[in-house]
Amino acid sequence: MKNLQFKINDIKKKISKFYVTGESGGGMVKITVNGNKEIIKIEIDDDIINLNDKEILQDLIISALNVSFKEINFKIKKEFSSKSNLVFSNLLLEFFF
Repeated sequence: MKNLQFKINDIKKKISKFYVTGESGGGMVKITVNGNKEIIKIEIDDDIINLNDKEILQDLIISALNVSFKEINFKIKKEFSSKSNLVFSNLLLEFFF
């Protein structure tokens, strides 16, 4: 059981160091998240702010955030699917993340 807990902690530690940036609106909105799915940074181009269109900005933020989460999930699964104990790693990822 200690070995399992060690593996889980090791995976969590590695995942926390992953970062991706999702974009929307041709790069007008960029959101960076880490492997713990915490938002690290939001960048909004001045041009979109100057439009004074709240709904467009909201849609672009949601879109960039969704892209970020999809990319971080892909990166996590890709990293751990290449490991030797594929079934074990996938079970841990599905259960804990």
